[in-house]
Amino acid sequence: MTTPLLSVADMRARYGTNGKPASRPYIRACEKAGDIPPSAMIGGKRFWRLADVVALEEQRFAAAREVA
Repeated sequence: MTTPLLSVADMRARYGTNGKPASRPYIRACEKAGDIPPSAMIGGKRFWRLADVVALEEQRFAAAREVA
C-alpha cells in the first residue's frame, strides 16, 4: 500500500494565500515550530504524509469548533 505524499511544492500551494504559494522558508519555519507535521527526506527530496497533514488540520478544526 502506497501512502500519498506531499512535496515541498504541494505544501507551498496548500499553505499559500491569495493564490500565491507560501515560501520555502515559511514552510521550514512552520515545521520547526510544530505547526505542520515533520517531513522526511526520500531520494534527496522532502515529503510529508498527506494523512499526517490532514489529521493535523482536522484536529485544529475540531479545536476551533469547541471554542466557538
